Amino acid sequence: MCFRRGDAYKITLKLMCQLLWVLGLIVGLTGLNFLLKYREYSLFIAQPYITLPAFLAFSSGVFLFATGCLGSWMNIRNSYCHQGLFVYLLVVVFCLEGTASTFAYFHYIQLQCCGVRNYTDWMETSWFSQSGGLSVPHSCCNTTFLSCNATLDQPWLLYPEGCQVKLETALRLMLCFIIWGFLLVFLTEVCVLLVMSQLMKKQQFITYQALERDSSH
Repeated sequence: MCFRRGDAYKITLKLMCQLLWVLGLIVGLTGLNFLLKYREYSLFIAQPYITLPAFLAFSSGVFLFATGCLGSWMNIRNSYCHQGLFVYLLVVVFCLEGTASTFAYFHYIQLQCCGVRNYTDWMETSWFSQSGGLSVPHSCCNTTFLSCNATLDQPWLLYPEGCQVKLETALRLMLCFIIWGFLLVFLTEVCVLLVMSQLMKKQQFITYQALERDSSH
């Protein structure tokens, strides 16, 4: 009966580890996507420290992926070294995900974007003065109007909505995903640690015996 229960624990642990590396991949890609999005719109954001949750999420994803792979592909049931490394990586991920979730929740509430509420914000930039003060970048042109030449005398041909709202919505969505994603990771890690504790409790420890010298020699 104990043997069957041990096999059930091992199967459960492997399934949980498979889920861990999948979650690690998702969390890491989310953090990377956040960093790329910030790099694309960095001119519109006054707070560079908003990328801190993304860095922590990416780091957590890397550690989580490594932990899941270790638990899936190595025989952690019979190796003290692998068991110790596995638990250590789980503790590291716990710390990273807790910090990342805290920062993500803070920025989810406090996120404030800078500039580009509409096309008139370009009038306050040095680019606008150097261009003669008559036009805005062609990226402001609404693609449905082929005749748009980005001049201010035809404002109805420009996009009425600024980049701030779209950027804020995208960043809030990713921050929210990081928060709820780490909640799922946390619950999965708790289950993994419970299963690991049951396996280690049933593990037979190696006993050492003193060797006696042969008196004939």
